[in-house]
Amino acid sequence: MNARLAGTAVTLTVALIVGSAACGEDPGAGGSPTPDGPAAAESGLPPIDPAQTLPPNDLASLRRLYDPVLAPLELTLTRGALIDRSDGGYEPSNTGTHLALYVEPTRTFTPAEFTERLWSLSALVTPDAFARWSGLESYDICQEPNPGEDDRPEPFPVTQLDITRDAAARIDWTGGDLTDLLVASRTDAEVIVRTNRTIRSSAEFAAAQAAADAEIAASGLTTVPSTWRSAGG
Repeated sequence: MNARLAGTAVTLTVALIVGSAACGEDPGAGGSPTPDGPAAAESGLPPIDPAQTLPPNDLASLRRLYDPVLAPLELTLTRGALIDRSDGGYEPSNTGTHLALYVEPTRTFTPAEFTERLWSLSALVTPDAFARWSGLESYDICQEPNPGEDDRPEPFPVTQLDITRDAAARIDWTGGDLTDLLVASRTDAEVIVRTNRTIRSSAEFAAAQAAADAEIAASGLTTVPSTWRSAGG
């Protein structure tokens, strides 16, 4: 393992979000220390404005922020919105404290490439989002299918990370890897990793999952029940 979860042993789930749809069709907080955002000089992201406590609730503004740093990953932002998830709901709201982001490849990805970007995308955006917007309590980010594979306005996601501010602060986004993320998703109820069946059955994802299982067994971390389901098969 390249890194360890920062903090004490945490509790886990790999689960399907319930409620109405985060990341495509899915139906349906923290106050912990904010994880460090990437340095602007290193990430290419603009400086953080402390006065802006919530993300802009419009796609154009979010694309101006994130598309330049998503381009090297061959991804582009397709949707983004603030969501009110209080009382178990899932409603777009200018004052929502959950941010839902959706990206799509700019070319055709293999399952291995989707798998690799599950970590690299998460490590790029997650610490920045929580450092940038102090009022954000949780967020999820989804990789949508390859261009032309499912051109509905809200296609089923290929991968999804849904995470709270507290849980994000417990992960080493600089030195970690996909195995670390899967360990967190198996031992922390505030970290949800979701993939479709194609990704789950790929050799690359299976290897990371096996490494996560071995890490959990060796360290004696406590797991919580996990539910693996795919979005659309």
